[in-house]
Amino acid sequence: MKDKIPLIIAIVFGLIAAAMIMSYLQSHKAKPPQTVSVMTARVSISQGELLEERHVEWTKIDQNSYIRESMITQSERSGYMKRNIRRDIAKGDLILKGDLYFEETFVPDITPLIQKGMRAISIPINATSAVSFLVKPGDLVDVLINYEIPYIRETEVEVPNTGKFKVGQKETEPATLYLLQNVQVLSVDRVILSDQRYKDETNQGYRAVTIAVTPQEARMLAFANKNTDDGYTLVLRNREDDGILEDLEVASYKSVLEEAKLKELLETRRDFRAFEMKGGEIQ
Repeated sequence: MKDKIPLIIAIVFGLIAAAMIMSYLQSHKAKPPQTVSVMTARVSISQGELLEERHVEWTKIDQNSYIRESMITQSERSGYMKRNIRRDIAKGDLILKGDLYFEETFVPDITPLIQKGMRAISIPINATSAVSFLVKPGDLVDVLINYEIPYIRETEVEVPNTGKFKVGQKETEPATLYLLQNVQVLSVDRVILSDQRYKDETNQGYRAVTIAVTPQEARMLAFANKNTDDGYTLVLRNREDDGILEDLEVASYKSVLEEAKLKELLETRRDFRAFEMKGGEIQ
């Protein structure tokens, strides 16, 4: 029996050692990595676009790789949606906090929309002159200018014991001129052609539109801005209508009220109908 005691002790110590090893291994067993879901691009997004749900997806990354100051988590999403993108973002890329404009810092970049050789110029506008604010970025318009034509009205004055004299008095007559045709609207206020904020931000109207013109046309508009108080009127076109009308007369009291001219206009008008109503529906 005494001969077996060392063996028994060895077995006991072996079991204790095995238990300790198992306990150690269990305590140091690899834990599943902690992850956090961050915002990434589901599709490619262009600079200036408004960030929407359709643009984003949520990608899990290791907690150790998460940078709180830069990355956007799902719990933060509401504070970053509906904001404009600062740069082009490729599909699958992270969308970082610095990639988004806030309203106080957003300045749209209109220069990529200006074709080589063209210029962008803004003109003041209101509801009446902008088709009830239905003019929007990308539309084609004609620009009419309302102004006063100066002229000298002569009257004959008779001076006793002297005779009759003609006296000239400076007066003005209101007139409207077709200044430009078929120009593209690049922006209304600061909402540009590629900016999807249009529906949200122009419901209350706008004060100016920016249009693409040639340098010569820009010069005319700049002169008109300084020398007319009656402003402009925009005439909205169908986007497929790029025709140019020639020999358009200046509209004045005389031309507008001329009976023969009115009959001619009415005859032309009969050939055009914006739409027809059938059964209460627009055809």
